[in-house]
Amino acid sequence: MEPSDSVDIFPGLVNQNEFYSHHFFAHGFQPRIKDWLQQRETAAAEIATTAGDQPPDPPAKRLTSLAKAFFRQHAAVPADADFDERLQWHRELHQGLLEALGYRLDPHEQEWTAGQPLPLWAAIGRGLSFGASAGASLGAGAGSGAGLGTSLGAASAPGQGGAILPELIIIPAFNPEQKRRPEDPPTDPLDAILSAQHFRIQELPAPYLGKQKKTPRPLAEILSDALFAADHPPRFVLLIGELEWVLIDRFKWPSNRLLRFDLSEILGQRQPATLNACVALLHREALCPLSGEGLLDSLDAESHKHDAGVSTDLKYALREAIERLGNEAARQLIQNHGFSYTGTLKRLDEGQLSTECVRLVYRLIFLFYIEARPELGYVPINSSDVYARSYSLEHLRDLTLTDLHSTAAQNGTYFDQTLRTLFALVANGTARDQQLMVGSATINAFELAPLDSQLFDPAGTPLLNRVRFPNHIWQQVLRGLSFAKDPRTRHTRRVSYQALSINQLGAVYESLLSYRGFFASEDLYEVMPAASTSSTANAASDTEEVDDEGGGEHEAGGDSAGGYGGSTDPLANGWFVTQARIGDYHNSEKVTYLNAEGRRELRVYPKGTFIYRLAGRDRQKSASYYTPQSLTQCLVKYALKELLADKRADDILSLRVLEPAMGSAAFLNEAVNQLAQAYLERKQIELKRRIAHEQYAQELQKVRMRLADGNVFGVDLNPIATELAEVSLWLNAIYGETDAQGRPLPARVPWFGYQLFTGNSLIGARREVYSKIALKKQAKEGLWYNNAPRRLNPETLLQPDGEGGRKPHEIYHFLLPDPGMAGYNDKTAKQLRPKAFKKIKDWKKDFCAPLDNSEIKTLQLLSEAVDRLWREHTQMLAQDRKR
Repeated sequence: MEPSDSVDIFPGLVNQNEFYSHHFFAHGFQPRIKDWLQQRETAAAEIATTAGDQPPDPPAKRLTSLAKAFFRQHAAVPADADFDERLQWHRELHQGLLEALGYRLDPHEQEWTAGQPLPLWAAIGRGLSFGASAGASLGAGAGSGAGLGTSLGAASAPGQGGAILPELIIIPAFNPEQKRRPEDPPTDPLDAILSAQHFRIQELPAPYLGKQKKTPRPLAEILSDALFAADHPPRFVLLIGELEWVLIDRFKWPSNRLLRFDLSEILGQRQPATLNACVALLHREALCPLSGEGLLDSLDAESHKHDAGVSTDLKYALREAIERLGNEAARQLIQNHGFSYTGTLKRLDEGQLSTECVRLVYRLIFLFYIEARPELGYVPINSSDVYARSYSLEHLRDLTLTDLHSTAAQNGTYFDQTLRTLFALVANGTARDQQLMVGSATINAFELAPLDSQLFDPAGTPLLNRVRFPNHIWQQVLRGLSFAKDPRTRHTRRVSYQALSINQLGAVYESLLSYRGFFASEDLYEVMPAASTSSTANAASDTEEVDDEGGGEHEAGGDSAGGYGGSTDPLANGWFVTQARIGDYHNSEKVTYLNAEGRRELRVYPKGTFIYRLAGRDRQKSASYYTPQSLTQCLVKYALKELLADKRADDILSLRVLEPAMGSAAFLNEAVNQLAQAYLERKQIELKRRIAHEQYAQELQKVRMRLADGNVFGVDLNPIATELAEVSLWLNAIYGETDAQGRPLPARVPWFGYQLFTGNSLIGARREVYSKIALKKQAKEGLWYNNAPRRLNPETLLQPDGEGGRKPHEIYHFLLPDPGMAGYNDKTAKQLRPKAFKKIKDWKKDFCAPLDNSEIKTLQLLSEAVDRLWREHTQMLAQDRKR
């Protein structure tokens, strides 16, 4: 399993809910911060040298030197002291650590929302630190840390009087009144309670109290209301608890994504990598530098790039897996079941084989993703040893690293049997009272809800149902989908499916929708456009050596020494020629690879090989382009902006979203995400209640599921895209729940059969009609095709005689001919085939002629039948959806 946080990587540092993706934190974070740390150290040394001082110790070393003093101070807690003394103790406990990270403490109060001040230790903007002048006047004890302001109303709202708004604030998340026993763990900083004594007043302000106006609200709720709900909140908040710090980014706060720093673990172990990570994530110059971009902003960008790189690796692995499975399937179907890749008798259709192999590998991607996210509550990867050890894809993933020494092991079918059982479990589910016999004992098995999706339907893979893939094939496929080479270190690393978002999975899905498989009818040689002299020389030095029988060559280039072309990108367009034509090409146009002996050979595909590539203009013809997440977010945001301007929360639940070319549902998923966010924001305001921070993520998923299940609709020409859209919508909205005993309940699986369709959205039967008068030769206003049809009111579908419905004398437009049909008007083509064009012209003249009374009567009867069938379908649809 992928780690749920970063404890194993940096002891004491918790990457909660993926503040950064786990894979980036594990594999890309340390190389990214190395240069920044070095630059900081070099700059500090230069400044000290200029001033004639000794270079200061790096911050990580200063933290190490402060560890003993920190634990000594913590052990000396004045348990019986008054409020002010304990608050002073808390400040002195952390002051040295904060100063080592570049902060100067200046306790004061500051308001972002009227009547709800917050006690601060520091408020920092670009180029300056805010003290009393930027927020509130300090009381007599403020300088010593005994008090935090003289009165509740002393603070002025930031931005007034020309003050620069702080981007980072530090809040002491410690209440001396919350005394605990020595054996009790310290209070979570997010659960800390503000006391009236923090403000030197008698009673807390009403907004800081719960619904009953008796119990103080935890700091997490106050941050949401008093800080992040303001017009100009700070970007970062650092909460200082007794033994834990919490770093909050307001952009990630709604998703409960934050960083936790357990000081007892970090300063106790004092591991250099962890201390460097803390410096990079907490230093003043990393969060709010004097100038330029902060390190955390650049790390966010690097994290997105890193995750995009993971999805790019998957695209290569998927293409190779489909080709590998297709070749093995073709071999068995031809050898054992009488198929042939040529001729017409029991011909093996390469298009059908391609589609089935795509379905098979997407089943794997789905399971990799869902098992990496046990919190979604679908597969019991953590709660059932039976599933984890006997059925899961995860246990097969580990077996991919086992060497298969014997022929029997290589050709065995353990992988195949396990995967087919797993696919059947997902498709059919398990009974709630299912039990397993282990020896003489009976144990309760796991529970799995059936996923009613075409993707896992066995009827979708009739050819592959006859095939039994040997262990060595599945090992190669699963290894390719599980491991990839790090581009920086060149070391093999495990692909983190937990780090992939739905949008990234969609990019992986759609990258191969325009590819097609075909059989080499004879030996085929791959060719490429000749590179320019400069690019050839550069590419030659970058061309990767081949492993796994030549797979993994993603670089294009040439071999300047031998004059031959280099490798091509398997995801780019491929060109293939026969042996008879390969001599017509220059050496620089011939694709080559390095064999096991290090010699360059021409890339040739023997007769009968199944090739899965993007050929010619397939991508342009299929229009399979994935929209990046940044673009979907922007387009959906501004499409919804005006639409939601005056809407209440419940109005959002009645909106309908249609994507007429949905692909794998990138826009639909983004619409679901933004509508769900808007719903919760409005609902909390209307009810004047805040969702508990730890419950927000699940509540958001519930609203997403509600919207995905009833509010979004899509159409796509590609049937595979429709299947992928079903699964991606479901994955985006799934959430886990437990019963009264705390046991996980089976995930709710919606059915999108009435929402997502395969078809052409440009060709449809719109509810528009023409009057029968327009069909006759004597039509005063001109024949029907010279006028626009009348659009019917969709609300009258179940009331045919209602206002706006079809009248008895009206006929549906899609039952009538149109001169635009068979509209071939190319002049060059006319010159080449004049007789054919005359034949079309004569046919259209008769086809679009005015209609006689008998024809009109027939069309009226057909229109009545259309109405009747439309009503029946609508009623059935409503009943089914209600049921």
